[in-house]
Amino acid sequence: MLLPRDVQVLVAGAGPAGLFTALTLARRGVRVAVVDEQPRTTARTYACALHPRSLDLLEDAGLAGELIAGGQRLDGVAFYEGPVRRVEARYSALPGKHPFLLIVPQQALEDALEKHLKAEGVPVLWSHRLGRVTVEGGVAHTRIERLELDSSGYSVQTAEWVVDREEEAELPFVVGADGHRSLVRRGLGIDLVPVGDPQLFAVWEFAGQGPELREVRVILSGGRAGVLWPLGQGWYRFGFELDAAEQLGIRREKSRQVALAGDPAQELLDRSWLEALAAERAPWFEVPIETLAWSAPIRFERKLASSFGRGAAWILGDAAHLAPPVSMQSMNAGLFEARTLAEALEAVLRAGSPRARLLEWGQQRRSEMERLLSCSPSAGVGADAFVQSQARVLADCLPISGDDRPRMLQQLALET
Repeated sequence: MLLPRDVQVLVAGAGPAGLFTALTLARRGVRVAVVDEQPRTTARTYACALHPRSLDLLEDAGLAGELIAGGQRLDGVAFYEGPVRRVEARYSALPGKHPFLLIVPQQALEDALEKHLKAEGVPVLWSHRLGRVTVEGGVAHTRIERLELDSSGYSVQTAEWVVDREEEAELPFVVGADGHRSLVRRGLGIDLVPVGDPQLFAVWEFAGQGPELREVRVILSGGRAGVLWPLGQGWYRFGFELDAAEQLGIRREKSRQVALAGDPAQELLDRSWLEALAAERAPWFEVPIETLAWSAPIRFERKLASSFGRGAAWILGDAAHLAPPVSMQSMNAGLFEARTLAEALEAVLRAGSPRARLLEWGQQRRSEMERLLSCSPSAGVGADAFVQSQARVLADCLPISGDDRPRMLQQLALET
């Protein structure tokens, strides 16, 4: 069999949200397994930003210490209008155990989660995918597919992933943490509904030697957003929103592709364009660019699932929502959803709670994301002209979640 016989919950997707769901379930006595069509976590190279609430959750799971030791702490976020620093908010002013933002490679987060899952005896089946899921009669009817690399060809050898083996399984529950192209969401017939306009960013990750930065820098210029992430050890990530003319230029370059957020990283953009954009929109950045790791034009969408599931199948993370890029909301929300969904599943499976608790979970989490994605704060007393004119954008670009969010907004003289 591809899956252990006694699995109560199958998690599709071995990203942070899926692995954290599985770990939380396992620690609560629920029998769980994870499948992911990728061969290993190393397919993901992006750095991610963990909000203070996420660090609290990871500390409860025994992971925060090792991640903090190897990550880059950022103490604040500063907003620039071109060359001028306009306003800032400090994580260090927040209460709680983790008053900072933590930058870690996503691979490091996933590796730490997988290590703890291994200690709990939870199988993480790489090169396996959920080929089909339907919900009927109170259970999830699934098809699990094992993939292998098939090499064929004559003068030129090619290789592709093919289904080596498949099996049908009826499971008490399935959790779809399988990203923006979620098969679980599509299998349930749930729409991912646009709730705002998409944004196209040109993104570069690179290394250079310069003064160490301990803050995120958000750039607002000509109606476009941008962001500089200090990743630690001399590495940085710049992202610049592109206007219509710049987007048209990319489309005319036949050799260039536009990736969706969450797709594998590539090197698709010129270094000279990065240097030109930085000089134009962020002239305060004077670090020479020495090594370019990857670059791509990435399309970020603002979408929300019409529901977070039903019956025996539920979705979370990028499978359920896509948020603006600068605030890193979708992944951090996914970790909170993982914890709370695992608690609800445990209550149903082990404590006899009614399944209505899962429906309540889905409604609460969707309402929270809807409020976040549609947030229109107002400028408070003492707000200057910049804050008054950019209130919505400032809120969209603030990397914070949970109860800390209104506190950080207040530092910017914003009210919700």
